[in-house]
This record gives sequence, structure tokens and C-alpha cells, in this order.
Amino acid sequence: MDQTINFKEVTHTYQADTPFAQNALNQVSLTIASGSFTAIIGHTGSGKSTLVQHINALLKPTTGEIEVSGRTITPATTNKNLKQLRKQNNYSKKRLSKILCLAPKIMGLLTKKPEAMPNRRWH
Repeated sequence: MDQTINFKEVTHTYQADTPFAQNALNQVSLTIASGSFTAIIGHTGSGKSTLVQHINALLKPTTGEIEVSGRTITPATTNKNLKQLRKQNNYSKKRLSKILCLAPKIMGLLTKKPEAMPNRRWH
């Protein structure tokens, strides 16, 4: 099975259709080749976590589509149809937290283990 990840014109808006709407991703298109290593870096609030959460369908795009493991995720995709993908990729919120904290830990910027950090709202 092709493990390539494709983002096609993906936008994710938090609190869409409210006065507080905020785009975290804006028409992002990218391909991550199977077997490759990809680093996602940026300032706080730049959309790194939001991008990664779309790979396992912890979030669905507001617009656009994502192809992961032969499945297409769109705004209309139901959560029932995503259960198998989430299980297959096994990226839980706890695991994503550890992955996202790896670079700061290596650089000596993280002094607490991710498990010891207070619960944060995942957006």
C-alpha cells in the first residue's frame, strides 16, 4: 500500500463561521514521500501541530483534501470512516505530543517530560 501523504489545498479554520474564526492552515499543498523523513518547523502558532493532526485525521480539513494510506479525507468524511485509518497509523494525541516535543528536547529547550505537562487543549 502506498504510504505517501498528500495535502491538496488544505485549509483548517478553528471556530469556523464565528467572529472568532482563525485559519491555522491556509491552502497548504505538500507531498511527503513514503519512507522519507520530513521536519515541520515554525514559530509557536504557525500550524505545525494542526498539520500533523490532519495526517491521522484527528482533525479534518475545513476545505481541501488529504490522502493518507490510500484513503482520502475531506470535510465531508465521517468519523466512522476514519476509525480504521486512526487505528492503522496509531498516532494518539499522547504520541503526537512526544513527537512534537522531540526537537525542543534535543535542543535542551524542554525541561519537562510531555507526560508531566499540563493538559492542553488540542486544536
